[in-house]
Amino acid sequence: MGVYKLLVTATLPGGRSGAGSISVRVSDKGPGVPIGAHAPAVRQPILGDPGVTIAQVDSGNPPDTWHNATVADGLAQHKPMVLYFGEPGFCKSRTCGPTVQILQQFAKSYGDRLLVEHIEDHFPAGPDEGAKDDPGFHRLRAGHRPLDLLQSMPRG
Repeated sequence: MGVYKLLVTATLPGGRSGAGSISVRVSDKGPGVPIGAHAPAVRQPILGDPGVTIAQVDSGNPPDTWHNATVADGLAQHKPMVLYFGEPGFCKSRTCGPTVQILQQFAKSYGDRLLVEHIEDHFPAGPDEGAKDDPGFHRLRAGHRPLDLLQSMPRG
């Protein structure tokens, strides 16, 4: 914890050099769910809710099929969950499409043992001007504690 100064030097096109610095405050407290905390029982909009359409919960083309249970439903089932937070139809980086493809393969292999859900960054689904472009993952086990997806995947 504390304030740290980051220093960057670079060789720019044409052989010029550049340098810069920025001070950042590092804290062990933040707005997100801390590691080891119980997952909140969120009831996000899903297909089957009155008036909810696929276009409102999925910007992908084609949309995926991971919109049939809430986080609260998964917690009540005591079933492991993979939550994909992203907006593939509005992604500005090259990670959203491959992320969905990887999750489709993962769901095909392990979908009978866990719940896979996709939550768009906005409801209804729409572009997120100025926010992060890369998708996020959270994997929740039956004990309801956030884990890193790759570290917790079955090996084999």
